[in-house]
Amino acid sequence: MSELITLLRESGPHQILFFMLVTAILYSIILRILKKRLRSEKTDSERLFDRARQKDCSEFDIFQLTGAQWNIPEVRIKEDFKRYLSSGKIPYYVRDYLRKE
Repeated sequence: MSELITLLRESGPHQILFFMLVTAILYSIILRILKKRLRSEKTDSERLFDRARQKDCSEFDIFQLTGAQWNIPEVRIKEDFKRYLSSGKIPYYVRDYLRKE
């Protein structure tokens, strides 16, 4: 490490700028690779969207289907769907369905 610092001190400004540029490029490449690896699993919202498209129905239809399986009252299903639209929060009965299939 100290050799690198000594080399940079003795280098001209163009070499230091080149070193900084290469470092920034390598940093951004490593960051992109890590983001892709960490982001490999879909979110519940993405799963819900995908499942609705696979079944050729709406997300609300999925809420109704899963709510019926859990004996959730229609009023609560509608409230949960409104909450999903405003905050993205998916209720437990829909998450359970998405993870099982």
